Amino acid sequence: MASHHDYIQHLDAHTYGMEFRYSRIYTGERNSWAKDLRLPRRGLALLLLDQGQPDLTGYSIACIPHTEFRIFGIRTGSFWFRMGTGIAWLTRRYDAESNRKQIAIGAHINPVMQFSFLWHQQISPAVELDLGIGLTHFSNGNFNLPNLGINMPNLHAGFTLGKGEHGRQPKPVISQTKWQWDADVALHWATKEEGLVSFQRYQVGGLSFKAQLHRNRLSRFLAGIEFFKDNTYASRNGNKRSLGSTLEFAFTVGHRLMIGRWILLKEIGIYAYKPDTIKDGWYQRIGMQYLFRNNLYAGVSLKTHQSISDYVQFTFGVFL
Repeated sequence: MASHHDYIQHLDAHTYGMEFRYSRIYTGERNSWAKDLRLPRRGLALLLLDQGQPDLTGYSIACIPHTEFRIFGIRTGSFWFRMGTGIAWLTRRYDAESNRKQIAIGAHINPVMQFSFLWHQQISPAVELDLGIGLTHFSNGNFNLPNLGINMPNLHAGFTLGKGEHGRQPKPVISQTKWQWDADVALHWATKEEGLVSFQRYQVGGLSFKAQLHRNRLSRFLAGIEFFKDNTYASRNGNKRSLGSTLEFAFTVGHRLMIGRWILLKEIGIYAYKPDTIKDGWYQRIGMQYLFRNNLYAGVSLKTHQSISDYVQFTFGVFL
């Protein structure tokens, strides 16, 4: 575990863990999106971690759906970038009476994000050697305070049973059409805690209107406007919860990567109006969405102001 603030250096420790993973290499015959992405791997991992200080930080168990994107390959091996997001259970969290020094995490249940660079080397017809380096991050997005987050850089070594798809993959030929656009309307909801000594829970609701521009099935660029009613503004400045004291208005730009029915979302927003200066003037959002039908989707994302989490946001939307 690696501290990212001076006042949590007492939580630093060497961590150890095991991961059990099932993954599937998608081929391009029945999944045209997979051919566009040079035959990625998608799977599910069960991660078990000893966080180094049993009485203070405890242990964690995480379930992480993930996707691996091929970077390059040789005849018997290949280099991949893996990213995943899931849910984790941490056995030790902050408690004012029994665990006051654990000031990094205030909840047992936390979203987890994982990023890794991996080399898969075929060592027999049915076994791969896996070597990698990566980062695992736990944060509950202010659902429960404190929420400084836990970062764990890691080295990875293991084995995969099965024959991988190695060698040089042909560069995908993504069919291009004329630029097209459609509209996206979505409702958003989040909940978070605020406070210094005592913590109080607040709700956040929102509405967004966005336009998407695309010319192939893989990549969509988006831009639009968002409105959010965040009641924590009123709590910090002592005002009543009127619309003017809680409303945020922002312009956003971003990108959607279409991985079959799964969507990887990346956005940047700039506030045009906010009631106070307690937040930075711009924010970032990263998340996953799932397309239930051709036009209905739901998703979860993390909104941050640089390295400071604001909240975990749940979304339900429709493409018009």
